[in-house]
Amino acid sequence: MKILIIGRPKSGTSMLAGKLKAGLDAHFHINSQLLFEPRGENWLEQLKANNVTKVLYSSNPHHISTLEDAIEISKHFDKKVIICRDPRDILISDTLYRWFHRHNPKSEYFQLALSLLLKKEKKPESVNLYEISSISINRGIPVSLERYKKNLKAENDKFSEPVLKLHSHGWHLVKYEDIISQENTHLNQYLGFSISSEIKSQKKAFLRTARSKTFGNWRNWFTREDIIFFKPLLEKSLSNLGYNINDWELNQSQNIDPHISSNYVKKLFNGEGDFQ
Repeated sequence: MKILIIGRPKSGTSMLAGKLKAGLDAHFHINSQLLFEPRGENWLEQLKANNVTKVLYSSNPHHISTLEDAIEISKHFDKKVIICRDPRDILISDTLYRWFHRHNPKSEYFQLALSLLLKKEKKPESVNLYEISSISINRGIPVSLERYKKNLKAENDKFSEPVLKLHSHGWHLVKYEDIISQENTHLNQYLGFSISSEIKSQKKAFLRTARSKTFGNWRNWFTREDIIFFKPLLEKSLSNLGYNINDWELNQSQNIDPHISSNYVKKLFNGEGDFQ
């Protein structure tokens, strides 16, 4: 069986790939092939009879970026799975993971982001998330927040709109939140086997990309000003992906754990190896 997984960066694709491979191997008593973000023109020729392939969907030139690309690649697979995640949680994960040292972030902008993170950890309402998320790793703060808004909306819509079409073409849509909660009944039925509750054989990148392994963290990170800022940018994507567009309730007592915030980005920036 050949299984394709497509999702946005920081949406749980790595975790799902590991769980699918473990479940596939246990069900058929095999050691299936795992292709993790394959690159190159001929990677489809490498597919073995039992395979799990993870491909990212974004504007990054190394990822697929069109509905047509997704459909063409899917012709080589028996099962096609799309994973989506609340765009507000993706925003947080992306804001932190961009400081991975191999992205070549500039130190001066990292220090700016880190200082804001440390301040927000002490008093979450004192710093708006968009003040941190709008910092570019190479150019510092963008020329204007209007350009940042435009890019953020475009990136979210670019994924959520094709998802509806792929789902109507027989792709199976799962939510990150359901995988975390182990509510996998429909996915298991689609695959014909049960995915694993654990990732038994992890690539090193799994350890690095894993952070909170929870959902709804945006309720601790967003401020009232963030809601005003982000709501018109994310509503369409939230609706397309099946999330409640009217739910913007924040936690009354907000808490941001340094272990998955400032400590996490410092490890990424300093290249301290793969970690959980």
